[in-house]
Amino acid sequence: MEQHVAEGIIERCQEPRAVVASVIGAFPHAYGAEAAFALTAVAAGLEHPVLQNQDDYFPQRQELYRCAALLAADICAVEVITQKRSTCAAISAFWDRSDEVFFQTGSS
Repeated sequence: MEQHVAEGIIERCQEPRAVVASVIGAFPHAYGAEAAFALTAVAAGLEHPVLQNQDDYFPQRQELYRCAALLAADICAVEVITQKRSTCAAISAFWDRSDEVFFQTGSS
């Protein structure tokens, strides 16, 4: 999952919001917390001192942290509603049903 996130940010130059939607869609049976961890781990990796010396130094890492935090909030909301650990599929369905469009996937 971390590789999927890293490839989206580094190789495909996707916006962090798109990476979140992509990882949720790519791993429907994984727990949502695993996705939030993967996002956070990649953002932390982008802060590595070697990368800081590069001209383009991945300025979207802060947005990736923000997206991980927003995803974590959605995970909590789904888990309060369902009273069980949320899968990425449950998170996607939650986004598709909600008025919030930040991460909507349109998959349902």
